[in-house]
Order: sequence, then structure tokens, then C-alpha cells
Amino acid sequence: MQTTLLASLKPGEGGTIAALSSGKNGQGRGFGFRMHKQHNPQRLREMGLVEGRLITVQQNRGRGPLVIRLGETRLILGRGMAEHIHVKQ
Repeated sequence: MQTTLLASLKPGEGGTIAALSSGKNGQGRGFGFRMHKQHNPQRLREMGLVEGRLITVQQNRGRGPLVIRLGETRLILGRGMAEHIHVKQ
């Protein structure tokens, strides 16, 4: 299964959340990066970002936060969080 990071999607693009990564062992922001506790997969799930849900990017300017649509909910996610959400388009 090929996935794309949520942070790399353009406005109007989206898909199904396929996985949430922890950022350990070279994943995420570079080798050895340890995910801040607010970015851990459990925290993302508590926010409703769970595997299998449809997600759409409403705003992504290439830096800074993203605005996403998750069902009827609009969320603003920091780029660091979005870099740990894998989407199947």
C-alpha cells in the first residue's frame, strides 16, 4: 500500500487515513527525531484522526499549519502533526 504524508497534500486533496507514525527510527522529521508527546499517535486518535477515516486538506501553504476537514469537523493541525499522518489517496 502506497501512502502520502498529509503535510504534502494540496488543498482539495485527501483520502483515507492509513497510518499514524510515531516519528521514531528515522521516520518523520529526520533520523533520530522523537515525536513530541502532543504528536504521538494516541493523541492524534483522541482528536478523531483514526485509521480508516476520510480526511481532506482545505488549506496548506507549504509551511505552518494545515486546515483539514474530518467529516463535519474543521481542524487546524501543526505541520509537525501532519507529518505523522499517512493518507491513502
